[in-house]
Amino acid sequence: MKDYSPRFNALASEPSRSGSLKAGWATGFVPSSVIPSTGKDEPRALIGYGPDIAWFRECTWTNHYPLRVIVIDDGSGGRVALIVAELWSASTYVLDRLGELLHNVSKYDGVHIMRDQLFLSGTHTHCSPGGFYESPYYSRLAEPWPHVTGFKKEAAEGLASAIADLLVVATRNLVDVEIAFTMGEFSGNSRNRSMPAFQNNQTREPEVESSLPLLLIRKVATRRVCALWSAVNCHATTQPSQLRSPDTDFIGRAASELDAFLSSLETTPVGEQPPLAAVCAGAIGDTDPLPRAKTQEEYLKERADLGKTLGHRNVVAAALVASVKAAIAATPPTSWKSRLRVAGIQSSVQVSNFSFAGRTMPTQPRVGKPVIGGSELCRGMPFYDEGITTDSDDRSDPHWPKDSTSDIVINAVNGYFKGQSDSLNLSILKVGSTWLLGLPGEPTTQFARNLKHHLTAAIGPTAPTFVVCGVNGGYNGYFVTEREYVAQHYEGASCIWGRHTEAFLKDRFVLLAKSKLPIRREQSVSLNFEEEPAGETILSRLRRAGLALIEVAYDEPEIELVLPGATPQPPRLGTGLIFRPLAVKPSGRGWKFRFLLPLDALGKTGRLIGAKGADFFKKSVKGVDALAPHAVVPLEAIDATTEEITLREPTTDW
Repeated sequence: MKDYSPRFNALASEPSRSGSLKAGWATGFVPSSVIPSTGKDEPRALIGYGPDIAWFRECTWTNHYPLRVIVIDDGSGGRVALIVAELWSASTYVLDRLGELLHNVSKYDGVHIMRDQLFLSGTHTHCSPGGFYESPYYSRLAEPWPHVTGFKKEAAEGLASAIADLLVVATRNLVDVEIAFTMGEFSGNSRNRSMPAFQNNQTREPEVESSLPLLLIRKVATRRVCALWSAVNCHATTQPSQLRSPDTDFIGRAASELDAFLSSLETTPVGEQPPLAAVCAGAIGDTDPLPRAKTQEEYLKERADLGKTLGHRNVVAAALVASVKAAIAATPPTSWKSRLRVAGIQSSVQVSNFSFAGRTMPTQPRVGKPVIGGSELCRGMPFYDEGITTDSDDRSDPHWPKDSTSDIVINAVNGYFKGQSDSLNLSILKVGSTWLLGLPGEPTTQFARNLKHHLTAAIGPTAPTFVVCGVNGGYNGYFVTEREYVAQHYEGASCIWGRHTEAFLKDRFVLLAKSKLPIRREQSVSLNFEEEPAGETILSRLRRAGLALIEVAYDEPEIELVLPGATPQPPRLGTGLIFRPLAVKPSGRGWKFRFLLPLDALGKTGRLIGAKGADFFKKSVKGVDALAPHAVVPLEAIDATTEEITLREPTTDW
């Protein structure tokens, strides 16, 4: 059997160990292939405002939606990529495909970035193409009836390839840099559109989040800022649906103006990449850009009038640019670091029917009736008002008090969730003492604050600075606090995984934040079970190979399994943290999966801890159809049809 581990080891160990901090960046555009041709007589829609409102027949898509990438290499073996696609949201499918391209396609061999180190964000412009989201419900949102086809693989593939090409450019142009983290202020430019739900939190904290986190990068040679990354805590919705044209909204406009500002600071040498500003969405769930109007009616009317001339977009963009410039100017000299560590870790966490701390998550995702009525920003069908709740008092239902099954319309809408993934892609990207938290949806202002407070308390005095990033790594509706959920405004009704979502994500992020660095050790051991004596267990084979799990303190071993079968069925391991494979390859008589096994998944007696319904255990453990959460299975019970396992020891703690 062919062993892929040497190539994988080379991939993982390539980043610089010179000790010097380096960065590279590149910008391009979403390729036209992401917008599949439908013909002049078939309408296309803009995701964000829905298929019935913002559709049109013809427009020019080329060079409307920039892609921006920043690669940071810490000189100690760590390399990460901050990626901003100026689109409605990131896509888990695109992220998965990007990871596969970087690992399996030879033209990307020089990138040396694994999937966990890819931090893919959107800006949440509502004038964006769609069709490349893994969720059947959200892929259909950007298509007008009857031209609904759902997920478009060619669009997702094209987007992943375009990003991979930019990562090649960025990694080929690494230069010595210093990095600073600073917090600016973007105030007076947003309003909370869902005040009754926010006030239900009974908090004294502000109704909007005006902080403006900034990662600044400057060349050592010139001491000039040449790249920056930021997250804006406000919906990119200055453009009304009536405009009916592609647009990156005020965040995209501000990023372009910041590109020009950074370029004005110095002349870019021939052959080098021009300066770049990557700006993405932060905690956006319940905040909208604030025009001068006071009442909701005036707000909507002025927004529509200004939008027709791009006036509102330009005003808010100019305010954002001014805030960034002020933050750069106020950055203390002591903030700049020439040495820091970078790392990324991601987890595909099981949601469906998952039990934790006395709570159980829903079996299926659903939206509530207020979703049909639309948000305060853009009203939809009448009679589906905010605040509608079920007449039932069954609090054992994790969707309670959401009204999601009482009529034919809401039943039809929820029917689109058939085929929805039962997991969420969570990300943490560590840049020194600043940790970016990636959420695959729209976190509200108070949800983001609660998550940061909870993580800070869980980690203790050494806790880093946390920054919440929405629409990162995928899209799965809204993330709201439990009190906001009970209010069942548009945001709570759009929280598809029920009222325990806040507690669930707090719990999962604590586990993720306490995980260790992925492994970058070159040593590996491969075991071909067919050549081993009959009846010998995996555990005994590992011990004979010098890798006794009960004796070696593994942080996060990288494990490679080859499972027989004609169809890839990724194994899933972990205490509720279900790690996606880093790579999937055909191998001999089956399929090879490479993934991370967290430390928590190994018991002191060499046992493997599994999650309920995990495909790995269904196919690879004798006599086990489904496991209760946190159930344990001895390694000896794993079926001998598993042909190969590879582990690597860590070389460093984080």
